[in-house]
Amino acid sequence: MTALTGYLKDTAEPAMEKLIRSGEILASRVQGHQETIKVFENQSALLRETLAPVFQQLEVKPSPLFSEAVSTFMTSPEIKTKPNSELAMMTNVYRRWIEINGDEPIRTYSSKHADKYIEMMTQIPGTYGKGKTKELTVDELIKYAKRNRIKALLKTKTIKNHFSKMSILWTFHEKKELVNRGSNVFKDWSFGRKLKGDGYKAWPEDDLRKLIDTPWPPGQISQRTFGMIVGIGSYTGMRLEEICRLRKLDVINIKGVWCFNICEHLPRRNRPAEAWNPKTEAGERVIPIHHKLIEAGILEWAKSANYYLFNELTFSGRDKKRSVGFGGKFSTFKNRLGIKSSTIVFHSFRHNVSTKLRNTPGGDTGIRELWIDDFLGHEYGHHSEGVKRYLDGIDLENIVQVAESMQYPDFWDIRTLMGEA
Repeated sequence: MTALTGYLKDTAEPAMEKLIRSGEILASRVQGHQETIKVFENQSALLRETLAPVFQQLEVKPSPLFSEAVSTFMTSPEIKTKPNSELAMMTNVYRRWIEINGDEPIRTYSSKHADKYIEMMTQIPGTYGKGKTKELTVDELIKYAKRNRIKALLKTKTIKNHFSKMSILWTFHEKKELVNRGSNVFKDWSFGRKLKGDGYKAWPEDDLRKLIDTPWPPGQISQRTFGMIVGIGSYTGMRLEEICRLRKLDVINIKGVWCFNICEHLPRRNRPAEAWNPKTEAGERVIPIHHKLIEAGILEWAKSANYYLFNELTFSGRDKKRSVGFGGKFSTFKNRLGIKSSTIVFHSFRHNVSTKLRNTPGGDTGIRELWIDDFLGHEYGHHSEGVKRYLDGIDLENIVQVAESMQYPDFWDIRTLMGEA
């Protein structure tokens, strides 16, 4: 319909005008055919009169600049009440779009602009929103990544998240007829599954020995907290923010199996920073707790906790995350140990878990890819339906099998990490 109406507006109307004009010129030059001329004039007038309402309906509303469209969108009632972290991400996405594609009338953008956005954003560092790179433009970030030979670039998964923010913006203005219906290329964009990973590597055994043999430096975050956070990461592959957000009520027992319940957090009164959603829909999941974590005392830890498991952590940073303080101190700690590779970070524990599980034999009696995706909370492939599935007893024993398949060398001991062995 969009193509048809566009054709009528841009092609048929001028063609009709030329036809009428040519006919009038021809008629003025024809002598002795007054009757024919009269009929032609009547038909022309009738044609104009008939098509006038059609073209009036096809009049397109003026399209605002992208920056103006964003401003209207961000101040709308349904958007401005979202958590500050989500608003900050939206603002960043729209800012980068303008840097890459310019501030043009919103109706003029198309799939070629989306292609350009992907092409450029996948060349910038994955940590572009942190530290000294925070205020750099996209062009500057690309040069920075090349100059410093950074391999951990922005992941396709993050770009998909960016496109979801663009899609929401487009849908909002589509309802106001300020963009063409059916022009939301962000809604059904096909990325495919990214096979080359996110640039990080699993922890080598030698570096794990350095972590466990070196005391955690004293400070606000104790060695006991350090050890348990690292222990949870190494056995579950949970993202750092997921671990730091764990609450007492997130440690649950399902049919005799102790689990971490990764789910949406509603804030307590006057504490808006506590509002949180897992990174993706697949992030909402249940993770059976490995017996090594239970032996290290995680259940007693949860029982004695006030609200969050790790009360030494605080909300900080622009996005008000609980992982910022620990993440920064962990990075400094590993650098002091001589582990300065940008591809070996806390997130690398997730790769240890993924690599170990995917190398476990499959088949009818082994671990299936579907269960691993469920356990790790991957956003591609199978999407977990969270705790409701397991409350019905569906597949819980399979996910327990996945959890307990994670093994480390004998030296890797959580109580030693905690400074209690």
